[in-house]
Amino acid sequence: MRTRPLLTAALAAAAVTACSSGQSNSASTAASAAVPAAATTTAAPTDAAVTTTAAPTNAAVTTTAAPTNAAAVIKALAGEGLPIKLTVTYNERNDPNKLLGRPGGYIAKAAFTDKRIKPSDVLGADKGSVDLGGGVEVFPDAAGAKARADYIQSIAKSSPMFAEYDYAKGNVVVRVSKEIAPSDAKAYQAALNKIVP
Repeated sequence: MRTRPLLTAALAAAAVTACSSGQSNSASTAASAAVPAAATTTAAPTDAAVTTTAAPTNAAVTTTAAPTNAAAVIKALAGEGLPIKLTVTYNERNDPNKLLGRPGGYIAKAAFTDKRIKPSDVLGADKGSVDLGGGVEVFPDAAGAKARADYIQSIAKSSPMFAEYDYAKGNVVVRVSKEIAPSDAKAYQAALNKIVP
């Protein structure tokens, strides 16, 4: 039966005509009330079909913000089953690289230890050293994170003593000690891919 689609299309057209001709809103209100909120209507077959769809008003919108807290990223990595523990949360005064909060630098930095690395295997490493487990650096954007990971890798290529695993996802760089076996290091990348949008 074609009566309902034609009636609904006619009411919608009447509402548009009433609004554009300056008539009162009562015609448009009556037309709106006759059209269900999520209805799709199609006019009778002509050269062009008219389809009207109203957006649902109670739709849930889910957004995931980019991380801004390096310690929270470490906690999330541990939550993915990695045997790590937060050791240092850096600030602008104790950051050894002097990049925290500075132009071109990261906005947050923290370090962690990995239980699989014995401190005796890494002599002379200071608390917070990537050699003892790793670190997380959070940048204002993904471009900054990628540039940082590329820079660290370029240093490692020129001097193997600076080698490490570096994983960038979104605005986060996770740096992992070369003391970790390659298969174990890949678990960091998998966990990072789960927690960073």
